[in-house]
Amino acid sequence: MVDAKKEALRISEENGGKLEIHSKVDVKSMEDLAVAYTPGVAAVSTAIHEDQSKVYKYTGKKNYDRCRNRRFCCIGVR
Repeated sequence: MVDAKKEALRISEENGGKLEIHSKVDVKSMEDLAVAYTPGVAAVSTAIHEDQSKVYKYTGKKNYDRCRNRRFCCIGVR
């Protein structure tokens, strides 16, 4: 059986980490960036501030909560 700790360290070293974040939307122009990021992110933040239940609608929080509730990481599983 593989020593999970040693293997985690090995692949982290070889790959410069184990996880990375990618945009879910194409950003091909400054206009796209404005919608995806600033000031677009402010619209999402404001909506969540006004109604905290919208955090599940507008973010990936449901994926992280699922991981925490299952006590193991399943990010990306829908």
